[in-house]
Amino acid sequence: MSAKEDLHDQPEDQEIPCDAAKCHHTASPIDECSGPHEPKAGALDYSNEADAIPHLVALLSPDVPSNKQKDTAVALARLALDNPDNQGKVASAGAIPALVALLSAHTPPDVQEAAAYALLQLLSGNPGNQDKVASAGAIPALVALLSASTPPQVQEQAAAAILHVVVSNPGNKDKAASAGAIPALVALLSVHTPPDVQINAIFALAHVCDNPCNQHKVESAGVIPAFVTSMSAGTPPQVQKQAAGALFHLVSSNPGNQGKVASAGAIPALVALLSKHTPPEVQEQAACALLHLVSSNPGNQDKVASAGAIPALVALLSAHTPPDVQKAAVRALANLVDGNPCNQSKVASAGAIPPLMS
Repeated sequence: MSAKEDLHDQPEDQEIPCDAAKCHHTASPIDECSGPHEPKAGALDYSNEADAIPHLVALLSPDVPSNKQKDTAVALARLALDNPDNQGKVASAGAIPALVALLSAHTPPDVQEAAAYALLQLLSGNPGNQDKVASAGAIPALVALLSASTPPQVQEQAAAAILHVVVSNPGNKDKAASAGAIPALVALLSVHTPPDVQINAIFALAHVCDNPCNQHKVESAGVIPAFVTSMSAGTPPQVQKQAAGALFHLVSSNPGNQGKVASAGAIPALVALLSKHTPPEVQEQAACALLHLVSSNPGNQDKVASAGAIPALVALLSAHTPPDVQKAAVRALANLVDGNPCNQSKVASAGAIPPLMS
């Protein structure tokens, strides 16, 4: 992927934005926002940006050939990329409704892809554009692009754009849920879906669902079982990592989900991800999900211990383990033994004390 954003170092009572820096106290709920590939496009001259933007926006109109619309959308995306001033200028020039119109089912897929990508770049790091994009009708249009009949590269851009339109925006989260985003995103968590699409779908789901008004839809749409399935053996590690991080997010933001996550079979799946054969970044996310699953929950403490988590976490205290993984393991062990004499004995018997003291 061409652009990835870490989600770390945020207070646990604060929603995780897309551009946070790496944490040294707790791993993030989802530690990467998978930035979609830029759609391929021809070259357009936009060296004089102030003059180019209105001209480019005019080229998005319905009477312009589709190949020129696509190239124009990508050119606008490039102008908006990491440039708040240009994001504002592009929006003020009327690009948002024009781009939303290009998400229509009557538009060729390559143009839909480019339009969704341009909207993503207008939204990225720019909360001021979120409501403008939503007011233009983008949310239901983007949700429609998640359907099984849509090419994967379009689904990937649409899921990423949904993520950015809902981040830290409760109103847009409600609109996304009302538009059917939750079941549509869950449907993308399939072995038949490319990993890059799954990653963006998981990330978008975690943020859409992080809203008290949407909690009942989390259960009815099967969000938690879908995340558990995404952690199974044979799933690409980058998908496992995001799924574990999403469960962390669901539990840390709503302790009421602890029982639901445990009942969906997440505990053995997370413990399996602590294996020495698992990439460190996946181990870290799994340990952090477990530490929140057992927090102030004696029942889950016992279930996690019975699933073999204690020796697996102790093994992560090795000097050969990356520091962030060690810290996550220490915190998980601390929550496992909190007020639980039985687990305290098990942790000591597993040999945790020497590495903890070193």
